Amino acid sequence: MHLQHKTGSTGEDGARAKGILKQLLSEKFVKHLYFLLDVMKILSELSKSFQQDKLCITDVVCKLETTMTMLEELKLQRGAHYREFVESYSEETAVFMCGKHKGHQLKLTNANNMVDQQFHTFLTEVLNYLKTRFGNLKEKPYSLFRIFDPREIPQTLAACRHNEIRSLVQYFVYLLTEKEKENILDQWPMLRTRLSRQKGNRPVDVIANLLASKPDDVKDCLVLVDLMMTLSPSTAKYERSFSAMNQLKSNVRTRILQGSLVDLMRVRSSDVSTKEYCPGPAISHWILDAKTKRHIL
Repeated sequence: MHLQHKTGSTGEDGARAKGILKQLLSEKFVKHLYFLLDVMKILSELSKSFQQDKLCITDVVCKLETTMTMLEELKLQRGAHYREFVESYSEETAVFMCGKHKGHQLKLTNANNMVDQQFHTFLTEVLNYLKTRFGNLKEKPYSLFRIFDPREIPQTLAACRHNEIRSLVQYFVYLLTEKEKENILDQWPMLRTRLSRQKGNRPVDVIANLLASKPDDVKDCLVLVDLMMTLSPSTAKYERSFSAMNQLKSNVRTRILQGSLVDLMRVRSSDVSTKEYCPGPAISHWILDAKTKRHIL
């Protein structure tokens, strides 16, 4: 509304507003907007997955492949938002029915623009960027960790992927003891069997349960799994910690000590809910381990 009002004014501002409004009402611009809604919906799902606290490196590979597949499909078939635009737009009259109930008519300018090739080129550039940005996931050792993903376990026993497990042992040879290096290859079939039986569960939950229980028949093989879990594919949790620090350490709290700041940040970033938290140990520590006498009413 402000832009339309500006078009009625004289001078340089009025002319500039008319030019901007003409571009916003062009058929090419509106088509690109609806096309980008479909693209950003796919990319936003990938972005949200990187903000999860419990994220395994194998999940990143799976979600990335899913995203790239969906973007490839957009080359062949337009998404829901763009199809909605096509249904509401008349190529002959250049009238676009928009609004909540499709009751508002919008006359678009510069009609009959062929944008299919531009969409194809844009998607190709996005795919190339993703391949370049996450290209290291195809390098060792990241590419080898897929053998610990229950969804990637092959059905046949012949495909036990002994070559991959040997490559992982060679890659981390300086971090393994002689006993671990000898036992890993022997224990791998058993670990593979355990993983294949839990394909319906989340990989991070399956791996967390194995690392917590550490069965004797796969304990040496779990050393490689533990090394995989040390790789953090996302920094979202740490970025939230910095945001929490900026909220706690404000301009009005100039005398906060480093120890107090660390304690407050630890409480702020804790995943334990208030109902589940047991304050007993903290209260005992505050009363019994104090340097000075506590005065309790």
